[in-house]
Amino acid sequence: MEIDKCSFGIYLIHMIFVRGILKHTKLHPYGAGSPFVLIGLTLGIFLVSFILTWILKKIPGVKKIL
Repeated sequence: MEIDKCSFGIYLIHMIFVRGILKHTKLHPYGAGSPFVLIGLTLGIFLVSFILTWILKKIPGVKKIL
């Protein structure tokens, strides 16, 4: 249920992390040679986006946006 409550925030925030990781690491997830890199990036970005959204929902003014 918590993921469902945070899904719109996760959708909004995840691209910040995707662009940041790919830009600063120069990593190409599809050409990294292992599907585990893509799976790890996907799960890691999802978890970080979820945690950040969950924390932001605790702030009264931000809760209305996310």
